[in-house]
Amino acid sequence: MLTNALTAMSLQRRLHCSNPNIWTSLCSDGLHCMLFLMNLFTAPQTVSVTFCDPATGQWIHTGELCLPGISTCAWIDGKVVYQTGMNNESEKA
Repeated sequence: MLTNALTAMSLQRRLHCSNPNIWTSLCSDGLHCMLFLMNLFTAPQTVSVTFCDPATGQWIHTGELCLPGISTCAWIDGKVVYQTGMNNESEKA
C-alpha cells in the first residue's frame, strides 16, 4: 500500500527489505547513514536490506542478517555496530 501511495505521488522507494516482519529506519547526517532493523517478534528473523545511501546516491546491500527475537540491530558502513537480544555466548564470539 505504501509503495502504491509513493508511486501516485511520483516518488520512488529508497529502501527494500526482504522480510515484511522487520521494521526499518534509515537515518543520515548527510555524510554517513545508519540503518536500524527491528524484530518485534519473539522468533528469530532473517532479513536482507538494500537501500540508497543519501550521501552518495549509491545502492547498498546489507547481505543476509539474522535478528534474534525481540531485538534491534544498527548497521553502518558495511557492518553491524550494535545489536540487542543476543545471549552472552553470542556476544563473546
